[in-house]
This record gives sequence, C-alpha cells and structure tokens, in this order.
Amino acid sequence: MTIEPFAVRFMKVALAITQMERGMTVDQALQVIATENLTPEQIQLPSFTGFINIQQAIAKREAPHITNNLILEESAAPTTNTNFANLRLVVIFPLGEHGFVYIDQHVRRGVISPEIAKRLMQVAEHYMTATTQPDTLEAEMRDYYITLG
Repeated sequence: MTIEPFAVRFMKVALAITQMERGMTVDQALQVIATENLTPEQIQLPSFTGFINIQQAIAKREAPHITNNLILEESAAPTTNTNFANLRLVVIFPLGEHGFVYIDQHVRRGVISPEIAKRLMQVAEHYMTATTQPDTLEAEMRDYYITLG
C-alpha cells in the first residue's frame, strides 16, 4: 500500500474537520499535487484565485492564512455592503517542505473560526516535526486534533 504525501493526507483531514467543499495541495513550486472536488478546468479558470491566495500567505507569513477569493487587495475592498454571489472563504495552510494546502467553500455555507484553523495548523506542525512521523495516517491526525480541543 502506497501512503499518500503528507500534504494530501492533511488536506483530507482539514476538509473532514471543517466540512469545507474543495481542496488542493501544491508543492513549493506551486505545482498541483492533488485536488478534492476541484477539476483541472476549474483551476485554470481566471476566476480561480487559489495560487494568488497561496502567494498572499507566503508574503504575509501567516499560518494559517484565512482570506477570500474576491477581495485580493485590501485597498480595493468596497466600503458599502455588497452582495458577492461567488464569494468563497479560503484557508491556506503552509506546510514547509511539504508545500501548501488550500481549502475553500462558498461563504453561504458559513465561515471557519480562526480557532479551528489554528488547531489544524497545530496538527500539521506537530506531524511535521522530527519527533513525529510525517507518514501518520489521517485517523491519527484527526484524533490528535480532538485532543487539542
């Protein structure tokens, strides 16, 4: 049995815990490793901002980085109440040498609390250390997430 890369397993855990709709893992060169509910055609659309969101996370050095897919420049944000029919909540998890995990969902489905995102980042950091095994199975990562609760 081949074990999937750590970033792919972590993406599946993050999607299961947050119940977000879509996910993508990329390596440090931003090459797609795996996706969940995202087709190659969707990734190629000009409206898909996943790579821009990952670059923002790199620039801001935030872990995790919580953002959206429409207001990519804070200075361009509207000052009035605007209806964004395609607004998606985005969370980026930088995973060091393992690359990045991108997850998103339509904002109508709700938002993820920063606490949940931070606990997921703690799970990733725990399993990326030298004292733990990066080949940890998804069930172990979910169990560890619960212990942080």
